[in-house]
Amino acid sequence: MFLLNCDSLDDAVNRESTKTAADILNYANIYLPKKFHQEHKESEEGKLKDTMDVALCAIDENNMLEFALAKNPAILIRNRECIEFKEEKHAIGSGEYTYTNKSFQ
Repeated sequence: MFLLNCDSLDDAVNRESTKTAADILNYANIYLPKKFHQEHKESEEGKLKDTMDVALCAIDENNMLEFALAKNPAILIRNRECIEFKEEKHAIGSGEYTYTNKSFQ
């Protein structure tokens, strides 16, 4: 499953249509179930039993941090202050869901 997760993220990063961290997670959320056709790994409802929890972040050339969170929170510590960003409650591959992009500078 780990290799399939890595493959889905790698494929998403290399597409021109994925420009943000949320785009990458949204692509992986569609890609993972399509690539994972093994019946013994699916539940009775047809959803994957094995999903991916991830906190994906990127820093652009302007030092803007952008991120998207799938079942993992993010914590930023700056100037001795701890800021927690709540995760989205859906793992990658768990069904139809659109992840949102967050940013911080």
